[in-house]
Amino acid sequence: MILVGADLKDQSSADSQGCLTVSQTILFNCKKRALTGKSRHSLDYKPPLPLYMGLSVHMQTRSNKLIGQLYELGISVSYDRVVEMENQLATATCDNIAKNGVVCPAQLRKGLFTVSALDNLDHNPSRTTAKGSFHGTGISLFQFPSKSNVGHFQDGIHMPSPETKNHRLSDNFTTVPAVVLKKANVAVPQTPNQIKAFEGHLGRALMKERCWIEHSVKLIKKEKLDKGDFVARSAYHASLKDISDDLLPALTQLLPLFYEKAATASMMKHGMDVQCKATQFLNPEQIPVMAVDAPLYALAKYIQWNWPQTHGEDKYVVMFGGLHIEMTMWKTYGDYLEASGRTTALTEAGIASSGTADSFLKVSHLTRTRHAHQVSALALAKLQQDAFLDMVTDNEKTKEAWRQDMITNNPTFHF
Repeated sequence: MILVGADLKDQSSADSQGCLTVSQTILFNCKKRALTGKSRHSLDYKPPLPLYMGLSVHMQTRSNKLIGQLYELGISVSYDRVVEMENQLATATCDNIAKNGVVCPAQLRKGLFTVSALDNLDHNPSRTTAKGSFHGTGISLFQFPSKSNVGHFQDGIHMPSPETKNHRLSDNFTTVPAVVLKKANVAVPQTPNQIKAFEGHLGRALMKERCWIEHSVKLIKKEKLDKGDFVARSAYHASLKDISDDLLPALTQLLPLFYEKAATASMMKHGMDVQCKATQFLNPEQIPVMAVDAPLYALAKYIQWNWPQTHGEDKYVVMFGGLHIEMTMWKTYGDYLEASGRTTALTEAGIASSGTADSFLKVSHLTRTRHAHQVSALALAKLQQDAFLDMVTDNEKTKEAWRQDMITNNPTFHF
């Protein structure tokens, strides 16, 4: 009532979070008994807000001074309490790992398709007061729940007593066994003569791109865009209602980090083993799927060829991440467009300098390269539309029929 007024009609539409914050702050600052000096909070009243503030600030800043200031303001628990809570959480996590027999975060759910990603982590602070840096390996797990399949929640972790301390992970996770990788005379599996593509997916994707081009070419002719007019490709596709309402936000968890570098045979094989165990624990019927960058992909393929019985291509799927797939695609386009005059055209049009236009072929900057290709596609589509309107006098002739006739008469038109 203090926040929104005394009218009962306004109570249902009140900001519940603001009310909870005020209430928890009052409850947290209630003293157990009258004391002079520091406040003594009752252990019977533990609202989540001050615990969340202390843990969140310490996670992001690692500053005991900042937590001390928030504690004096009555917003956060003390620094000693934050350290005690972190020790309890670490102990509870290690106990849960020991109970399950596998390193898998409790936030992930069973029965959901799981994808992992492995990459090197480089943290080198530039501050002169930094005490160290980190160069190791990180492994992340991703799941994709939906309203029709939310998965099965794992049992929550149980907080132990503050006196109990167990911060030790299992040796089969922390110990990276040394391996010998043979790169010569490796038995590489035969590539199938025909690779089956997802039937209809490519056609539907091309149709969506043509719809975007036709939609944007019509909007280019307008002197001023109205609200809801989207010319950019990303904005147009985001405005479509083809995204299923069944989808839910993805679940993401980072496993404990490794000090070993990712670009080593021992770390790569151990990382694949760790991800395989986690995937089998969460979704036993699934083949493990791992996404890596290009150098690690080459190393992972050697691992598969050296240990085909346990890590073979029929037992483990290794793929590029989405970023590297797109970069490789644009580089392939750049090979086709090299010496085609496209760099000169972009330079003379004032879109980019000669050096920047040439960098589009090598994909030095992904976002700029993508934007340049989209601008080129719209420009060519508009020129083709203008040519169709100028050359065709028969109203019954469709644009596609005219395009096929032009390709027959002039093969360069196909390009």
